[in-house]
Amino acid sequence: MVVSQSAIEMAPPFSVVSRYFIFACFALLSTFLMLTMGDASLPILDFSVAAALHVYLLSFVMSVILGALYQLIPVVLESPFYSLKGSSWLFALFVLGGLLLSIGMFSGITPLMHSGGSAIYIALVWFGLLFLASFIKVKRWSIVTFFLLFASLWLMVGISLGFFTIFAMTGSVSVDVIALIVRHASVSLIGFVFFIVMGVSLVLLPMFSLSHGVSTIYSKISFIILNLSLVSALFGEFELMVFGLGLGIALY
Repeated sequence: MVVSQSAIEMAPPFSVVSRYFIFACFALLSTFLMLTMGDASLPILDFSVAAALHVYLLSFVMSVILGALYQLIPVVLESPFYSLKGSSWLFALFVLGGLLLSIGMFSGITPLMHSGGSAIYIALVWFGLLFLASFIKVKRWSIVTFFLLFASLWLMVGISLGFFTIFAMTGSVSVDVIALIVRHASVSLIGFVFFIVMGVSLVLLPMFSLSHGVSTIYSKISFIILNLSLVSALFGEFELMVFGLGLGIALY
C-alpha cells in the first residue's frame, strides 16, 4: 500500500496527538512508581493491583493508541478522522477519568471509582463514535479496513463491560465478577488493541520490508476466527475463546 500525499495532508495537527503521548509518558512513570511501592503478594483482584493495571493499560497503552489513531486513520483508511471538534474536551475527560479511576482503585474510594469510570466511559464512547463515523467516507475496503472497523466496535463493547465491572467489583450489582473481568479484558485487549496493531501492521510491515503483493488470506481467516472467539467469550465459552485466540493469532 502506497501512502498518498492527500492522505498525509488529511492528518490532524500534531498538537492533537502529542498531548496523548505526553500523558502516556507520565502514566508509564507512574506505573513504575506504583510497582516499586506495591506488594507482590496481593491477589490479582485487589484494587491496588487493578489500579496499577489501569494506569499502565488505560492511561499509557490506550493513550498511545488513541493519539496514534488520529494520525493513522487518514493514512490507513485514506479518509480523514470524522471530526476534531471538541478533541481538547475529549482528552481532558479521558485524563480526568483515568486519574479519578486509578486514585479511587488505589485508595479504595468507591465514589471516585464510579465518577472516574463514568468519565472514561463517556470519553471512550465519544472517541469510539467518531472513530466509527470515520468509515463513512472510506472508498477502498480491505482486510485492514475491517480490522479497524471491528476494533471500533469491540472498543464500545469492551468499555461497556469495563464500566459494568466497576459496579460489580464495588458491590453495586451482583454478578460473576471473574467472568466479567475476563470478558472485559479479552474484548478490550484482543478486540481493540490487538485488532488495531494487526490492521495497521498489514500496512506498515510491507512498507518497511519493501515487499508488496503479499497474500492476506491467512489474515482474513485469522480475522474471522478472532471475532468468533470474542463472541464466544461473551457467551461464557472461555475454553473455546482461548483456543480460537491462539489459532487466530498463529494464523496471522
